[in-house]
Amino acid sequence: MKKVIIMRSPSGGGKSTKARELRRKYEDMGMSVSIHSTDDLFIQDNVYKSDPSKIKQNHDKNFDNFRNSLRSGINIIIVDNTNINSFEYERYVNEARRNGYEVEFSQFGRDFGLDDSGNKLSVEQLKERVRLRAQKDPAAATPPENVIDTAYSRYRIIDQSDYEPTNESAERQERSRDTYRRPPDSDRISPEVIRRKRSDVCVDLIKRSNNDKRKNRLYNLLRIITN
Repeated sequence: MKKVIIMRSPSGGGKSTKARELRRKYEDMGMSVSIHSTDDLFIQDNVYKSDPSKIKQNHDKNFDNFRNSLRSGINIIIVDNTNINSFEYERYVNEARRNGYEVEFSQFGRDFGLDDSGNKLSVEQLKERVRLRAQKDPAAATPPENVIDTAYSRYRIIDQSDYEPTNESAERQERSRDTYRRPPDSDRISPEVIRRKRSDVCVDLIKRSNNDKRKNRLYNLLRIITN
């Protein structure tokens, strides 16, 4: 089996706990498992140290570590980031597919992060969980409450159709790319017209130039264009 599991949850939703559960499950089945979390890269001497200047750097490093796991053929690779917006996880999805991996999402409010009644945890519950976690574990990430508010308000459970392109959409995207690369025949300019326009520009520049060296360079360029 070759599978990438992408966790999706606001902070405090239980994604890291679920990721560890998944690791135990697949390791018990005799499979190799790796977990990649950008938050782990902010931990120094067992203490989480927030550094906004390193956010991009650490996200890129986490992605590089993820790619190394793909190339090593690890059976189950778990991406333990919040992944609220598509731009956060799409490069992981694309890279996984390029390497022949199945992609699966484990999501807050569906696969974990539920109360005893089966309802999604509230944003206030998440904040409280983050506060308690910070008290117990100095290596735990502690985002500001407004960050949790924003992530919670933007979060939506996605289904397979949101990240698995259909054959029709893939063909449409390819046609779109091809159209961008090669404009229709009716919109193309012939090489002869392009050459004539370039030579006209050179002639005009020669006429307006008062610098002999510049004129010589333009004459040489004109000869190249018209040959």
